[in-house]
Amino acid sequence: MSPLITRVPAGIRAGGQFAAHTHAEPEVSLGNTFSEDMLRRVTNRYEDEGAPVIDLTEYQLAAVRDHIDRTGDFSHPGIRKAAEDAYYLENRFTPEEHRDFVNTGGDTSKYFGDPNALRRDIEQMRKDQAATTEGFQP
Repeated sequence: MSPLITRVPAGIRAGGQFAAHTHAEPEVSLGNTFSEDMLRRVTNRYEDEGAPVIDLTEYQLAAVRDHIDRTGDFSHPGIRKAAEDAYYLENRFTPEEHRDFVNTGGDTSKYFGDPNALRRDIEQMRKDQAATTEGFQP
């Protein structure tokens, strides 16, 4: 005969093996488990299929590791997006400037191989906009 199991009615807080317990976060850092070479290979996994190569800077590598630590996501799309977002932040332009640049200039993926090219083009766009704005002042 099996032992008698006491059940608690729904809505009543009770302890037991499934009760929530406070505990420290684990000291595991997934981002640091991947070598720099491995992160570069995952980021540029589809290079053979025509995807532009991202030559990861130290800032981008740190952002990719942080992404992995925060989300546990080490898939190609997740890592690639983290690297691209870090590229945009590192080059100091706003999402609005990037959106405007993409809308006028098209695909920016060609810039990932040259860490300074997109910055130069956006700085030129800023100068052009400033000149246009100054020309229309009364």
